[in-house]
Amino acid sequence: MRRQCDRLGPFLRDPDHQPDEAVHAAIGEHRSAGIARGGTGGIVAGTGIGTTAAVVAQAVILRRELDGLELRRLLATTVKIAIAAGALAAVAFGVWDALDGVLGRGLGGQIASLGTGLGLGGLTYVGMAKLLRIAELAQIISLVRRR
Repeated sequence: MRRQCDRLGPFLRDPDHQPDEAVHAAIGEHRSAGIARGGTGGIVAGTGIGTTAAVVAQAVILRRELDGLELRRLLATTVKIAIAAGALAAVAFGVWDALDGVLGRGLGGQIASLGTGLGLGGLTYVGMAKLLRIAELAQIISLVRRR
């Protein structure tokens, strides 16, 4: 911290120095400390590693508490959802692309093309979820019908 204050001192005391020079001096200090060598990638990697460690720890604890986690069922459902999401993406993009060429890039054209693409993509997702018998879809439908 002392080195950083020494390095920033001239910028803080001398009114001729621009604020951005002080920022660059501070960033340079962080880089020399090894914090920003990888750019923001290091922050993202650290977050991902920390989250992964937390998930693994929770899985170990829950597996012990619940006598298993039904990982085969979880993986099967994940694959089904990925397939349905892929169909959603293909339909939504295809519809948007076709309508975008016809309706143009104006506000009205984009509202119509995006809205139609998203709507038909959503219907495709629900249809694929029914076809693939994703159990959670039945739960969601029953909750919506109760309201």
